[in-house]
Amino acid sequence: GWRWAFWMNLPLGLLAIAATIVFLPARATRAAERPRLDYLGMALIAAATTTLVLICTWGGHTYPWGSAQIIGLAVATVVLAGAFVWAERRAQSPVIPMSLFADRNFAVTTVAALAIGVAMFGAIGYMPTYIQMVTGVDATHSGLLMIPMMGGLLVASVISGQAVTRTGRYKAFPIAGAVVIGIGLALLSTMTVTTPNWLMCTYPVSYTHLRAHE
Repeated sequence: GWRWAFWMNLPLGLLAIAATIVFLPARATRAAERPRLDYLGMALIAAATTTLVLICTWGGHTYPWGSAQIIGLAVATVVLAGAFVWAERRAQSPVIPMSLFADRNFAVTTVAALAIGVAMFGAIGYMPTYIQMVTGVDATHSGLLMIPMMGGLLVASVISGQAVTRTGRYKAFPIAGAVVIGIGLALLSTMTVTTPNWLMCTYPVSYTHLRAHE
């Protein structure tokens, strides 16, 4: 059943721990060299993320968008986010150093990755349910029909990675990927209940290429 998707992580996690113990070289450090963990920053970002997720989960369903609960969560999200930025600017070893955002390349790529991630994962998250509703297959078959998408991601990752390694140039790939994802999402918008299965499985391949290029 679907619960095995979570149970299978246990042996993989144990294997990763064992590989870390065996292969990761140990380096002795003095107590003065050890960075202080940013507990406040971790707590604030966890709290802000939680309130934001609750807004997206409860808004319009459990509570109306204009209800006191949703508005209160929105205010809490903004306050917690502001407190997180304040804490990070003063932490010795911040979770997210605010100085990174002074770098134009970092700021631009972060914003672009956020926008693209919303579009990409929004579509990917909805596709299995759409396939089940339209074709009438169960969750397992719906997952199998998503294999072409993951195959496209794998192939594009390998090809783009090799191209960047050989040429040392990378700027063209995100730009080309943005065009490809736009085309892919436009193709997805044309699907109807009569769209053949092979075509339904082909369209998602295009917008996964962008993530591979990144």
